[in-house]
Amino acid sequence: MRFKCTSKPWNCLISDPTFAILHFKKSSQNPHLTVVWEQRFRRIIGYGVNATMFYFPVTPFLKNPSLTVATAPSFPLKEQDYASWVVGSINGIICLRSSYFTKADEYSWLSLWNPATRLTSRNVAYFRAARYEEPLIYKYAFGYDNLTRTYKAVVFCEDGETRSREVGIYSFHQKSRWRKIKGFPDYPISTTRIGTNDGVYLNGTINWLSVRHARSLYLDFGINVDEMVINSLDLGSETYKQLLLPSGFDEVPDIYPSVGVLKDCLCFSHDCKGTHFVVWVMKEFGVEVSWTQFLSIGYNDLQVDIKNFSPLVPVFVSKDDDVVVIAKLNETQAMLYYRRDNRVERTEIAEPSLSWNLANYSVESLFLP
Repeated sequence: MRFKCTSKPWNCLISDPTFAILHFKKSSQNPHLTVVWEQRFRRIIGYGVNATMFYFPVTPFLKNPSLTVATAPSFPLKEQDYASWVVGSINGIICLRSSYFTKADEYSWLSLWNPATRLTSRNVAYFRAARYEEPLIYKYAFGYDNLTRTYKAVVFCEDGETRSREVGIYSFHQKSRWRKIKGFPDYPISTTRIGTNDGVYLNGTINWLSVRHARSLYLDFGINVDEMVINSLDLGSETYKQLLLPSGFDEVPDIYPSVGVLKDCLCFSHDCKGTHFVVWVMKEFGVEVSWTQFLSIGYNDLQVDIKNFSPLVPVFVSKDDDVVVIAKLNETQAMLYYRRDNRVERTEIAEPSLSWNLANYSVESLFLP
């Protein structure tokens, strides 16, 4: 971006949308994993969070997992209204969630930010949650509407007492307000942890792991396999469809399963009989018979203790499918599993507030947020 100041022709070239597309195609060959480190601080009213986003280039990271925070490029998010969470990343544009808390309320606002250009979206999605009305659960997701070419934020809210649920949507490229979407068919599987089952973006849709006919997302124990589905929200038509889970998934585990995205494919991961971690990928999105088992590995091989019921999450897969980056909830180190050698390495990064299970796949771009 410094070259924009060199001359007017350079400025015009770099600002040209065609150049931005060519740059994005090139930079897509060198992706990053973004991980947020956070530290809370007191305010006059309530408290806030100081956060730093670290960029780990994928290629050197896979070759040398001993990379440290000190050597990784970083961006202090306090410059972005004290943002403390990365909701998602699409086309090099990162959706940040900022918030502060009082005794009664939680105030949040979502904005778009391009760390390569340091530009922030003009429109901001504000949201107020009444903490004293707990149990309330809010889940935020970030996606892209291919029909209108618009970035959108999605929030799922459930009141645990009235069992009412709402889904709201916000369009960043329009001066809009949160709009309610009716007819959310089923409850997302419950967890109050940030970043778990918040909804993952793929091909113009947001996808949640859900339970059919559940009365509340707190009451998802004792369910059977047939009751579990993936609810998929199309951001263009704002309609839902249900996707069945793999036919090989025949027993509901004690540990929460999860959905994610690996190599532009929807994935589903789960514990199997307390002995193995299994990952499935949907080769063709929306086609349920295309579910294929990608990984089944014993916990002994991964060198993890599963007794504390902390789920594992696949974060990233290398181009040749050999290296799988796996995170464990509430642990500050990630695991690199080398399938060909059946070998495991752990990152040497062990910052107390570095959550690898919230890592995002990202590339640099020149697109406007």
